[in-house]
Amino acid sequence: MTTPSGLYVGIDVSKATLDIAWGPAGHLESVANTAEAHAELARRLCEQHAALVVLEATGGYEFDVASALQLAGLAVLIVNPRQARDFARAMGLLAKTDALDARALAQFATTLAQRPDLVIKPLADPQMQCLQALVLRRRQLVAMLVAERHRLTTSHSAARASVKAMIAFIQQQLRDVDGELKEHLGQHHDELNSLLQSMCGIGPTTAATLIAELGELGRVSARQISALVGVAPMNHDSGQRRGHRGIWGGRAEVRRALYMATLSAIRFNPTIRTF
Repeated sequence: MTTPSGLYVGIDVSKATLDIAWGPAGHLESVANTAEAHAELARRLCEQHAALVVLEATGGYEFDVASALQLAGLAVLIVNPRQARDFARAMGLLAKTDALDARALAQFATTLAQRPDLVIKPLADPQMQCLQALVLRRRQLVAMLVAERHRLTTSHSAARASVKAMIAFIQQQLRDVDGELKEHLGQHHDELNSLLQSMCGIGPTTAATLIAELGELGRVSARQISALVGVAPMNHDSGQRRGHRGIWGGRAEVRRALYMATLSAIRFNPTIRTF
């Protein structure tokens, strides 16, 4: 495989700064993670005709700079941190600093550019960003509700009134978010939402999760979508041995939502129950 021509840039993102590697062997620099710095970086990258910019997902801190670069017409790819770290180890980069991570991402960009099946999909539009934020907030509220209910069974009687009040507050917040989700789905994703909920076991929460976190749904093959979710059995063969096929990786939150939907379908759909 030959090394592709062009500038391949890696950006290690933190809350306050962006560490940039201008190519696997290029110079390193650090800039602020601000809107002004994003605009200036986009201008410079366009001037240099950057072929691909790779960033590591860092809990949302990368989204603003990725959006600014993509709006400037640059090819931007946000990669899974585990994949980026595995690649760095495979390249012999065992130490970890922001500068080393940026250089590893630049090398990763060069390698990814050689894949003929590489697709740079656009970042979510404002409507999808809103849906993703609501789905995430609902998940956070459910986690808090579970934690408070557990505390209710283990707390001293002197603290139970406070715990009960917190449970009531979280339940109200959860109802509010569910209402916002329903309204948003009806306004912007009504056709796909209705199609998903026509399947036994798929309710509003699962439908919202699928639409928000599986944007490829309906655009790629069944095999590809199952691999993205992490429910496609992977081969585990070596020589004459044929190992047990098992699922691995994928989008955990989507898989959890589908698992709960499957439990519901097992109860109410006799065909799925038999299977």
